[in-house]
Amino acid sequence: MTAATDAARTSLLTPEIRRRGIVGQPRIVWMTWLVTAAVGALAYFAHQTTGMLIAVVVALLAIFAATFTFGGRTCLALVGIDAHRERRRRRRGEHVFWPAHDIDAFYADDSDNTVDHGYDPTSDPGWESPIPLGTAAPLLLRGSGFDDLFVLYHKNPGERRYLSVLLRIEGLRGGLRSNAAYASAQAAFGRVLAQLAKKSSFIRGVQLVHRSVPYDTAQHTFWYAHRICEATTDALYPAVLSYDRLIETMKPLAEEHRSYLVVKIPMTKAFRTEAIARGPAPGSWASIVNDELERLVGLLSGAGMGRVLVLGEQRTCAVIRALQDPSFPLDKHQGVTWDTCWQHYLGFDDSVQVNGTWHTAVAQIPSGGIEPTQLGPLWLSPLLTGVAADRTSPDASAATTIRTVSVRIDLIPAISARAQARLDRTHDAATQLSEQRKGQISDGTSEVMRSSSELRATDLMPGSGHHGLTYAITVAVTGRSEDDLRRARARVEEAAAECAITELRWTRRRHDVTVFATYPLGRGMAETPAAVRI
Repeated sequence: MTAATDAARTSLLTPEIRRRGIVGQPRIVWMTWLVTAAVGALAYFAHQTTGMLIAVVVALLAIFAATFTFGGRTCLALVGIDAHRERRRRRRGEHVFWPAHDIDAFYADDSDNTVDHGYDPTSDPGWESPIPLGTAAPLLLRGSGFDDLFVLYHKNPGERRYLSVLLRIEGLRGGLRSNAAYASAQAAFGRVLAQLAKKSSFIRGVQLVHRSVPYDTAQHTFWYAHRICEATTDALYPAVLSYDRLIETMKPLAEEHRSYLVVKIPMTKAFRTEAIARGPAPGSWASIVNDELERLVGLLSGAGMGRVLVLGEQRTCAVIRALQDPSFPLDKHQGVTWDTCWQHYLGFDDSVQVNGTWHTAVAQIPSGGIEPTQLGPLWLSPLLTGVAADRTSPDASAATTIRTVSVRIDLIPAISARAQARLDRTHDAATQLSEQRKGQISDGTSEVMRSSSELRATDLMPGSGHHGLTYAITVAVTGRSEDDLRRARARVEEAAAECAITELRWTRRRHDVTVFATYPLGRGMAETPAAVRI
């Protein structure tokens, strides 16, 4: 809900601090309880002995204790299942990937080959592509009239097939701005999302990716280096030397920020019907995607988001490669393809190591991890642009904190969002009424949950032009060593605390899997059924 003030435009993210439903547990949990109770009842009535009754009661209590979530902690059953899956995953070598170019470099006789990531044939499980990537490949559009369009086709079990495209967004230009200017930009981007959430749009989800890396000073060094010649007088050398020292001083402190947007188009029944009407696939698919992109680029440009560029294969793959290994510049795209952009990685308990050098840890903001307070347009700026550089000691040079912030958004049409808000209001009102009848004193949770559903219902009133959405935020931090990564995590947590983020939940043992949620692939959140056109 938005509160318009003279100081700043603020919004309140719906404070969903507890899961709704039967005793606040997921559906799979209470369904397990019901099935266990039914099987236990059948077993007792079949035998009708005291021993069977005791066995049924003990089994019910054991399953309840193993599946019930206490104090927001992960239940014992899920911990056990995850541990079993992790052991199986590591036995199969799914946490290791060696790309083809590393293997070719190892067996090549070229003495000038500079690619050496320590390939070990005994540690290579032989995967053709990273296991967490699943089945994803570019559409073959040569000769279709959309040769320059790079569209990824994702086909994985457990989720609807979808297409994704990457765009680079310039965003708001730097400099001082008034609160009114920030409020206007925030409202304009909200209107863009509202347009995409309409039933007429095939775009049902987006992913916002913000990347922070050390600033590339090569152009400044190139500038002064090519102005020194034999005719340069000795009087100019002090100025040149001073300029070089300034560059070296600012180099570890300056950051470069890039913003990207991933468009997710699920292959629904409506999409397939439209594609059949346009002709054979994949050309008809590309035609629909192209129309949606042209509309989106116009909306973003009109909202003041600066220059918007739809990236082709080389530029998209260069971004994916740079997100894995910061040694590669984001803009160095010559010769990069989908088959060569994936880098060698090895998954550890506390991080994933890429190319034997870079260590990356991944965290997610859990449900209820953001304080239920009024947030302005710049509420995430400390995390995006305000993380301090690494200063280990006076003798060691500072280093920029390399990080990625990814926000996955599924757009829900207003009619579906209003229906869900009505159900949530009914549930929250019934919970409060039940507590009052029992004379229970609430700890404030039920009041916060009811205020959340009331705010959503108010925002989604007919005629407001608002639509619903669900979101997930994932943060990846990269260091040059395990010790560097540990300090970087602490700095990111400090910056997150300034953003009203109460918890960053770091991944346990599966950083090589969860890091894919920060790549521009439209991953990182389970599909929202209400967001998909049927």
